Amino acid sequence: MKNASDAIAHPDKLEQGFGLIEIIVSMFLLALLAVAFLPVLIQSMKVTATNVTIAAATQLVSQDIEDARTKGSVCANLEAYVAETIPPVIDGRGVSIQVHRQPVVCPSAAAGYPTSVRLSVYATRTGDATQLAGATTLVSVSARS
Repeated sequence: MKNASDAIAHPDKLEQGFGLIEIIVSMFLLALLAVAFLPVLIQSMKVTATNVTIAAATQLVSQDIEDARTKGSVCANLEAYVAETIPPVIDGRGVSIQVHRQPVVCPSAAAGYPTSVRLSVYATRTGDATQLAGATTLVSVSARS
């Protein structure tokens, strides 16, 4: 049983639990930690956004190369495909991506066939020359036209 004389003899027993100062100090330390991690969080969000755009550009380049392979084994068809105008594509974040194709060089002499021609495709942001993704492949062709 506790009485007044016990409280006077042992004053430290009355101080149980957390005090107001301890709570304020712990809140301050928690706020400091949150502010310290904020730049890391912002940077990771920026990197994630960039990776989404690069992944979309890579997928567009891959799809374009596969489309070129479906044009048949005639080099003139491949040249016509490469010369087509490609409209820009908007990715899931609203970034406009433009796919570009390098011209292919087909042998003019019939003796040069069958052969393979180099096809290069790359993607940029619309209005920007910085390449997001690119690929080069060889496409097998059996005739000029």
